[in-house]
Amino acid sequence: MGGGPPPPPPPGGGGGGAPPPPPPAEVASAFDAAVTALRELFACVNVEAEGLFDGAYEAFAHIVLTEGGTWHFRHNDADRIAAHYSRETAERLERAKAMTLGEYAIAHQTRRDFTARLHRAMARVDVLVLPTCPCTAPALHESSIRIGAWTGTVREALMAYTAPFNVAGFPAISIPLVPRDGQLPSALQIVAKPGHDGALLQVARQMEQRLRTEAPASPMR
Repeated sequence: MGGGPPPPPPPGGGGGGAPPPPPPAEVASAFDAAVTALRELFACVNVEAEGLFDGAYEAFAHIVLTEGGTWHFRHNDADRIAAHYSRETAERLERAKAMTLGEYAIAHQTRRDFTARLHRAMARVDVLVLPTCPCTAPALHESSIRIGAWTGTVREALMAYTAPFNVAGFPAISIPLVPRDGQLPSALQIVAKPGHDGALLQVARQMEQRLRTEAPASPMR
């Protein structure tokens, strides 16, 4: 099992928002505690993440904006978009209009380069583990979130650490971590190599069962 820091803040987080932040203390603490517990079942090593995620999130944003915009503009006219789409989605479609074929081509080359780096990074490990996102569970109906000095949409925060693996085509799953000291829960992301979906589910089940034993006893009422 390979463990490492989350993806470093890439440019253009979320296709135009601020770059995603490193995890705050409560998320990092929950992740470290989970890895300590998992060492009892799995051989864990740190994976060098320096430069691994360069450009991956920006490539994801460009690809999603271009392909998503193409689909929506093909099936909906401007009046329907204005009348039925949320403001956030309509704003993203406006950004999609500015995308060029050249940028789309560069994004896919970045995706291929990142995928190759990820294959090399996982050459000697079966799975990677990292925080699912740089925040604890956001409040219901919350649209924006502040994490340290970083401010962005909840969507940007929740996708910050998962988007790179989506764009590379690596299967990933998220399992909950034990809330600590009255904090809202955070989560652990487990990433496997392409084609190893079944093994990923088996490992995730083992990890989740082990981490459940870390849950504090419910107070008596």
